[in-house]
Amino acid sequence: MTSKALHVGSLLPPEKLARAREDHAAGRIREDELRWVQEESVLLAFSLQYESGLREYTDGEYLRASGERSSLREAAFLRDYAPGTFKVCLPDVTQRVLARLQAGARHEPAVRETAAELQAEADTLADAGVPRVQLDAPRLTDFADSRQFLRRCVYADLLTAESLRNRGVSVSMHLCGGRYDDIAPDVFATLPVDHWLVDFDPARTDSFAPLKHVPDDARVVLGVMSAQTPEPESVDSLARRVDEAATFVPMENLAISPHCGFARSPMTWDDQRRKLDRLVAAAERIFA
Repeated sequence: MTSKALHVGSLLPPEKLARAREDHAAGRIREDELRWVQEESVLLAFSLQYESGLREYTDGEYLRASGERSSLREAAFLRDYAPGTFKVCLPDVTQRVLARLQAGARHEPAVRETAAELQAEADTLADAGVPRVQLDAPRLTDFADSRQFLRRCVYADLLTAESLRNRGVSVSMHLCGGRYDDIAPDVFATLPVDHWLVDFDPARTDSFAPLKHVPDDARVVLGVMSAQTPEPESVDSLARRVDEAATFVPMENLAISPHCGFARSPMTWDDQRRKLDRLVAAAERIFA
């Protein structure tokens, strides 16, 4: 990981894309018309990321419609048009399991089925030449009180991460929600992940201590900038939080990011740009 400033994945959709999604859901425009607006918006997202100084690109999750996704379509578009290294984000096993449990599935079959599904999707991305895959696990800490079930899900994610790394794909995992003390030994110390993107919103967690379980060969991207408030944090306040984390992880293994994605943020496009500009400026100063 050469960049010290990254973002989690999703970006605030441009107004044109938001309208197109509404029009498509209402049957006012065709699928191909929506796709044209999606792809135009991704190019705009590339410009936003590049001009802010970010050097790991995503499609902003703009190529998804109504929650549906095609990771292969995302990969193909990113491969052809991204101005640099890119990543594709996949929901981890816990997200997929929860969807099945809510539909009435039993735990063990749900884990088994979702593990196979994730592995197949990851293999497809590796075949397509994707350099980086991020496993999004925002609900992982929900299973902190069910240790056996947590370990089954972690093992399923482990198999996918190992398979990707064996094929030369860099693997990231995004965690949020706090309660990291409850899962750190089973997660940080177990999963073969190159980059951990961890939400450290002070409203949910006040300690970086769980990071002591991260292996020395992994990098930690500290989610220390809010993606929900429009006012950019000061560089000094971000630097203080990095210094706190450096008690547990060497400074050279750290980077910074927003807490989470921007997709559901109440801010404007210009607010988002200012936040990303500040993120990069802070990283340049903190890690100089």
